[in-house]
Amino acid sequence: MGLAVLVVATLRCDGQNSEFPCNLNHNGWQRCVDNKIRYCHATTEDDGHFHWGQKCVDQGLLCEIVGERKAACIDKTKACQANEAKCENNTVYTCINGFFSVTPCGTAKTCTVEGGVAQCKSNSGPECNDHGKLYDGKCECDKGYKADPSDATKCIVE
Repeated sequence: MGLAVLVVATLRCDGQNSEFPCNLNHNGWQRCVDNKIRYCHATTEDDGHFHWGQKCVDQGLLCEIVGERKAACIDKTKACQANEAKCENNTVYTCINGFFSVTPCGTAKTCTVEGGVAQCKSNSGPECNDHGKLYDGKCECDKGYKADPSDATKCIVE
């Protein structure tokens, strides 16, 4: 008996293929494309689109899928122990399968370790007032919210 494999590709606004549709069910899911992280952003069922995230290739790192929903830039030269997490030079290091994933926090966030979890936290309070995600200095707000005309880094009720 032969084995048949069906691959479904979806085209979205950036013209890149993905093995999953970008919709509310996949909001926040990440994939590796050309050694860069690409993730789905959807606030309604019909408006899903993809954003480019961290460019592993530019940092000399390897993009790898971690579980079903996440991708990470991995430094195969930095071994680590399970559950190890740290901050160095405002960069998050988290142990994944024996090697550190590397996530720079940039200038608008600060690397912190709380409860054994390293993460980038916003320097100006909750990102987009907890009603959206910040992309390139501007909020993409959740349904029912819009970017504040006087401050694009905050979301306000529509």
